[in-house]
Amino acid sequence: MITDDQLARIPWGSPPLNWLSSEQQVRLKDQAKTRYCGLGEVIWSTDTPGSQFLVVSGNVRLIPDEGKPTVLKSGDWFGDFPELTDQWKARASSKEVVLIQWDSQVWRRSPLPKSNSFG
Repeated sequence: MITDDQLARIPWGSPPLNWLSSEQQVRLKDQAKTRYCGLGEVIWSTDTPGSQFLVVSGNVRLIPDEGKPTVLKSGDWFGDFPELTDQWKARASSKEVVLIQWDSQVWRRSPLPKSNSFG
């Protein structure tokens, strides 16, 4: 369960969360949970899909199998993405990372804009 303070920090009016209907936003709020990770911990990968994340605090390194990693910060979103075709892994790159995690099923009924890249 996420706290009221964490809910207040979620950028509901910005992409990708503003792509959700009001009903989907309520479902996300109801089923989201807080996750705490330590430095170097694997948070997510394309090999273990099913979740999406919003960085509340700390940094996350999004690492592709090929190419340069990207550092994500507070307010950034990552996880399952419909057009993600390469292999990716996300690791905590701060001593403490706080994330909000939710099941990617919340997006199944949301029309997502087309994208040619991720990250």
